[in-house]
Amino acid sequence: MNAKNVLDFYKELYFFEHERRHSLDNSVTGPASVLVLLIGGMLYYLQSLPSFDSGNSWSLGFYFTLGTVVVSLVATSVFLSLARMNYSYYFIPRVPAIDEYRLALLEHHTPNLDLAAQDFETFLIEHYKTASYQNTGNNHTKSGWLHHGMTTLAISIGLMAFSLVPFYLAT
Repeated sequence: MNAKNVLDFYKELYFFEHERRHSLDNSVTGPASVLVLLIGGMLYYLQSLPSFDSGNSWSLGFYFTLGTVVVSLVATSVFLSLARMNYSYYFIPRVPAIDEYRLALLEHHTPNLDLAAQDFETFLIEHYKTASYQNTGNNHTKSGWLHHGMTTLAISIGLMAFSLVPFYLAT
């Protein structure tokens, strides 16, 4: 395996992970919108709460489901927030810094330009490899939190739908 193939591999991985980053960031928007709708449903419940009657099993069922919906909505909010915030992505150095390093290599290896080219490829490989390693880890963590958020969102939707029965029967 030559250095050019290795460089191409890490370069493709680097750009793939940055595209995946944007894709994961955009994937939070839909669930966040549904979360807002569910919170709106909760506000409707809070405006017209049925009276709490310990003898009425529908009333008890509603308040129990309401509590579980609140817990699942909070969990969904936390998971979606964790999927969106506090990630530091690694970027390769800017073009002036890379060009400055390339010129320094050419000056240092003046009689042997092949050695300068090899050192420059190694420099690029190391930066792409470091960036890909960190960015892949970030995206893996972010997708895990997004998965948990989507799971708790599905649970919230199910619980909210289920809570309609005791809500209307208790009022």
